[in-house]
Amino acid sequence: MELVTYDEKYESLWDGFIKEESVNGEFMHTRNFLNYHHKGKFTDCSFLIYDGANLAAVIPACERLEDGEKIYFSHGGASFGGFVIGRKYYNAKHAMDMVKALEDRVRESGFTEVHLKMTPDLFCREKSDLLQFVLMHSGYAVYADISTFIDFADYKENIEDNFDGRQKRNYKAALKFGPEFREITDDTGIISFYRILVKNHLKFEAVPAHTLDELYEICKRLGDSIKFFGVFLGGTLCACSMVLEYKYANILHTQYLAMDYDYALNRPSAFLYYNLIDWARKCGFSKLSWGVSSNSRGAFLNDTLLSFKESVGSRYSLNRGFTKKLR
Repeated sequence: MELVTYDEKYESLWDGFIKEESVNGEFMHTRNFLNYHHKGKFTDCSFLIYDGANLAAVIPACERLEDGEKIYFSHGGASFGGFVIGRKYYNAKHAMDMVKALEDRVRESGFTEVHLKMTPDLFCREKSDLLQFVLMHSGYAVYADISTFIDFADYKENIEDNFDGRQKRNYKAALKFGPEFREITDDTGIISFYRILVKNHLKFEAVPAHTLDELYEICKRLGDSIKFFGVFLGGTLCACSMVLEYKYANILHTQYLAMDYDYALNRPSAFLYYNLIDWARKCGFSKLSWGVSSNSRGAFLNDTLLSFKESVGSRYSLNRGFTKKLR
């Protein structure tokens, strides 16, 4: 296996491989998406992995410095990264060869650790059990964050029938206030969405993963694959979501879910969840992903958030990461 350092001249080749040939690639691995970050934010160290003249895999990655140590991190600018492998090369021998080739290359370049945030099975076109085994067999430690999703294949037709008693009451209570659910398409609405998002994050002494300018740039790059929705009371936005369409996996993913807590007694989140479920199913998505309810490699669990997602009939999945010290 030969590793070729990524260069801008490979952009169309890279993105075509993600779309047409990979078993676990999504838009988040494409250069079209990753390039929304301004130049200089990351020190890119991505590779194309060749078997002779054939492109076998790609790995989007950047350099991260922690306590003076260089970490090969895949990827700091996306929810997940890791090895993105071609369909013809997804077998044990090639996977083992890729892992060894990567380790040899980055060790020579002075990296002391590899950190891979792998594509969750939920978004893979083929399950990643083999790749996970190869990484563990190669000495990688694994951690996980808990994620939830709805599978419409076995979701009851009447949405409320999937809710637990508390959520049914919340939804019925919300209806009494005459809420309106609609897509947000104008700048004023997106700014209002972002204000609520920032306010929510302040409760946890955090900030959103994206700035407002970055959201606008992502919108330009993803087109109709990104949408904003809101719940309005008397014309005022009180709960909202940013959703992403994972078209290769046919999944709708809620990147952000937020509520203005000044309207908590109006139960707008219950109305938001109900209508997102309804919209996703009507659009023909196979699943609706609510995203993770934990962070810090699973050390922190937002049990309130997880409980809310469970209450609408959700299932569970894991977002796994793999790390290995090279010396």
